[in-house]
Amino acid sequence: MTKPLDILFITDALTEPLYGRRTRYFCDFFHRRGHNVRLITERYKPLPFHDGFETIEIPYYIYTHGLPAKTEWAVKNILSFFFDYRNRFFSRKISELERTRHPDIVVVSTFYTMGLRAAARLAREHRIPFVVDLRDIAEQCTVNTYERASSATNPLARWMLHLYRAVNVGRRNRVLRRADAVVGVTPWTVEVLKKYNNNTHLVYNGFDDKVFRFEAATTGKFKITYSGKWYGQEMQDPHLLFKALSLLKTTQPALYADIEMEWYTDPASHKPLLDMAARYSVAGCMSMHGYLPFAEVPAMLHRSSIQLVLTAPISANVLPTKLFEAIGVEKPVACVRCAPGALAHTIHSAHAGIATESAGELAQFIADQHAIWKSHGFTHQHTDNNHYFSRSNQALRLENIINEVINNYHLSNQ
Repeated sequence: MTKPLDILFITDALTEPLYGRRTRYFCDFFHRRGHNVRLITERYKPLPFHDGFETIEIPYYIYTHGLPAKTEWAVKNILSFFFDYRNRFFSRKISELERTRHPDIVVVSTFYTMGLRAAARLAREHRIPFVVDLRDIAEQCTVNTYERASSATNPLARWMLHLYRAVNVGRRNRVLRRADAVVGVTPWTVEVLKKYNNNTHLVYNGFDDKVFRFEAATTGKFKITYSGKWYGQEMQDPHLLFKALSLLKTTQPALYADIEMEWYTDPASHKPLLDMAARYSVAGCMSMHGYLPFAEVPAMLHRSSIQLVLTAPISANVLPTKLFEAIGVEKPVACVRCAPGALAHTIHSAHAGIATESAGELAQFIADQHAIWKSHGFTHQHTDNNHYFSRSNQALRLENIINEVINNYHLSNQ
């Protein structure tokens, strides 16, 4: 690049536990390379960090407690369903903020539709290109995680959730067709998104290679760890894990006695997980904790003997960030209950561990890793070319996409 770029990023609210790590990493990457970067997001809660680049938070809800908050939430969701009120609100606010600025490009990073309308409007008003980075897509599972459809047993509620998704997917696709480039996070999502925009590229979530690298940390217990949000058994089914642990408890009691299954997730998930484990008589090896601050995650992974990735057949194409972090620290991954799809393919191709739908296979994998731990005091998974999945490599891929988009835009508008 011959001169620094003015890059505007737009993203959803920065919420725990990850606080938009992917988008913020990309912002920091371009900021450190000398570009003028600013990030516009929805204000949710006070952020427990301060980044080196400019971050602008736009409040959406006025009330936070009681009946006024519930009423406001309901009214705005109804208006958003029928009239896309939420996206129109942010589109107007962001347009006002950028009126006197002169961005070279807009990059919107979203898991659904937040910021898409705003990016398209800014591109039109400033006569600049825009790129859409879709961190998740609704098509990758039969119900959308964030709609909590697993709790909607009422047929009418199910129908409403699917209608809501269809409406928002339609809105998303209309913007995708106008985007100068689209980014997906898995090979499968890229193929889906190419139906709406042929200029679609793969940029994995990846892992922060400044933070996640192998370190040998010996432990007194064989630790199987899960960290991050648990979305319920319809999306992330732990029954296979509990069945494998029960099998080991019966067949190899000495091995089972060494196991500590650590959960670092939201406290509301602790009881349902423990109740499920109790049905298999393995609740005794469970250790429940809240979310870990990001700074403590690498040390937790270093202590881990196996990093657990939970999935289910309906979410076989979702690649969670924790998978890449485990690849970064070179710890064996146990992915259950994993049907064939992008997730299993990534684990197998990187030689990162096991992706299985068999309790017997999982029990054998645990026993094999336990033998390594017993001999060395830690485990070490030699993955293939883990730098390929590093976030620095993914940021370079995004930089190439942005450069190409800007060059092509100027050539076509000469």
